[in-house]
Amino acid sequence: MEDVEKEVRRVIQTAGPGGGLLMAGAHNFQPDVSVEKLLRVYEIVKTEGRYPLYQPSLSGKSSKSG
Repeated sequence: MEDVEKEVRRVIQTAGPGGGLLMAGAHNFQPDVSVEKLLRVYEIVKTEGRYPLYQPSLSGKSSKSG
């Protein structure tokens, strides 16, 4: 499950800044993806994929963008 969490966070941090990321129920998941992984994707997007996005600063200190 950790690999799924890391990938979802990577996509949010890469595609999300500037308002460029949309995640909707129409996205397709492969048939071999477990329900648990699918639900975890949606949990992370719901909690971490809302704007303003959390963006770790380059200095290592956390900050909120916006």
